[in-house]
Amino acid sequence: MLDRWPMETRMDHLEMVDAANEAKTQRERDAAVHRLQGWRDAAEHFGRGWSGVSADMHSMAKYGEDTPMCCGVLIDWKPAA
Repeated sequence: MLDRWPMETRMDHLEMVDAANEAKTQRERDAAVHRLQGWRDAAEHFGRGWSGVSADMHSMAKYGEDTPMCCGVLIDWKPAA
């Protein structure tokens, strides 16, 4: 079933983390976080699992080690001005 989705709609875990962190508006952020949480819930349900530490390391490489985050998602995110 997943193979039938258009390529532009498929995202991996870290791409979804990036989408949440790089959102420009609150609406984009909410949609990205919702999609990410749905992916994580499904991964756990189907036994695939995911790594919050890996997501943190990915985001730390982009935003610095002292940036507050949880499972790769920035806690102090703000919409673009």
